[in-house]
Amino acid sequence: MKKINLLILAGGFFVAACSSNDNDKALDFTNDLENVKGWSGNESNIATIVKAKAKSGEYVSKTDTVYRYGFLFRAKLYDLTNKKLKAVKAAVWANVTEVNSEAVLVISVDSVGKSIVWEGKKLIEVVKKTDEWTEVIADADLSKLKPCKDYIISVYLWNTGKSVIYTDDHRVRFTE
Repeated sequence: MKKINLLILAGGFFVAACSSNDNDKALDFTNDLENVKGWSGNESNIATIVKAKAKSGEYVSKTDTVYRYGFLFRAKLYDLTNKKLKAVKAAVWANVTEVNSEAVLVISVDSVGKSIVWEGKKLIEVVKKTDEWTEVIADADLSKLKPCKDYIISVYLWNTGKSVIYTDDHRVRFTE
């Protein structure tokens, strides 16, 4: 009987230790580009996936003068959660061939063809060395958005320059 009580007590402790608190109310989506199912919005985004020197695994998203838009995360906000979202943080690991590359990690929310939110982080502000993996993070405030079933969020790298940029280990985190 003591073993059963001890087991119940230990199980309760484990559940309490693993449960989330108010600070952990987040939705996380990650992709190391080894499996792209559910992440890409169209064929041109999948075409950026190449086998190259990756941060993890074997595959990366490559943008250049041919493919300006990198690998894409796209979803209807309503499909992600029925709760009000406060913010979104997007992160990618980038490897550039030129330090002064003209590229932006973009977070956008659109509705019926109209831009509602657009935030971007210029890689040049963060990436200081070539041929080295550097984490790039962009944030967007979603707290002022009113509930709408038509809001579509997109997260992607936009390369407007002439250099080659590789990205890997993509992450999108929503805070409720």
